[in-house]
Amino acid sequence: MSKEMSANRIYTLDSILNGKTEVIIANISAISRFLPEKSLFLDSSFSFKIGQTIDLKSLKLQLVRAGYTQVNKIDQSLQFASRGDILDIYSVNYDDPIRIELFDNEIESIRLFDLATQSSKEKVEKVNILPANDFILSDEDLKVITNRIYEQLEKDKEVLNPTDFSNLRDMVDNDVSELIEFQYTPRLYRYYSLLDDRLCSLLDYTKEYTTVLVDEASIKASSEMLEEEFFSFLQELFENGKSISHLKMCYSFDELRFNRGNLIHTSLLQSNEKDIVFNCKNIPFEVSKDSDVINIIHNYVNQNYLVNISLSSKQHLNSIIDLLNVSHIPFEMVKEYGLANKHQVGLSI
Repeated sequence: MSKEMSANRIYTLDSILNGKTEVIIANISAISRFLPEKSLFLDSSFSFKIGQTIDLKSLKLQLVRAGYTQVNKIDQSLQFASRGDILDIYSVNYDDPIRIELFDNEIESIRLFDLATQSSKEKVEKVNILPANDFILSDEDLKVITNRIYEQLEKDKEVLNPTDFSNLRDMVDNDVSELIEFQYTPRLYRYYSLLDDRLCSLLDYTKEYTTVLVDEASIKASSEMLEEEFFSFLQELFENGKSISHLKMCYSFDELRFNRGNLIHTSLLQSNEKDIVFNCKNIPFEVSKDSDVINIIHNYVNQNYLVNISLSSKQHLNSIIDLLNVSHIPFEMVKEYGLANKHQVGLSI
């Protein structure tokens, strides 16, 4: 997976948790991906301000655990470099890398700097550093995942020939060493499923959102296809002695924890009379077309449709309210993606 895609995913997760994102469009692969608990993601973020006291040695270890790569000189995002009392960090939420200068253990200055020339640019009072990976392990996670890896390895010993098992054991030892050293390569992601009871999905990060499943049948079919592809891939690795068994790469559709109170299903075809069908139609706002607006609403109301009118401005909202009042059509205000439940006409903005 490219660093650009990883960086975009991290930035999106932070935007969701901090209320900076109102609409998320995601495919089933993104929704079913394993993610760390929200608290762990937040704990792997850092805030720095001038005058703050930090332990540079401890901080560098924390950055490595958060997925950053230590280099001699930064040349791309998700890296950090340390020289004497200077710490350079390139977080995905900034266009330029950040240079933190220390006096003893106190932050003396924070500046953005040019990546090409390495020269300082804008001076800032404080910065927020995001994790460099969404594959993050706490101390307890690392202990649990290591124990479960070796437990499964012992079980697999019963079904593998001695040569394949020996090769697999060596490979597992190397993988565990990389996990302990926080070398989070994409290949290690398959072990994440061993923490199934400690993981989240994108849906858990968006619990306060309304979730809309656009064509639920197709989403389920895509989910099953994704599961099958991953299963075949992992099974082939196991049969060739290149991976332990009983690993997963994503949640199944049925395992995803949807917020049932804020869930809207859609389908290409209406399957029963209780299904809600949305017929979207633009509303003309020219003065000469007021009668057309009322006729459209009357037409749907007379056919026992539930009419939801979403307006883009308070001016349009007030115009519709005046028209409804003059025409003696009862209505109610609804919030966000809600529907009217007392009248046939609902208004929202």
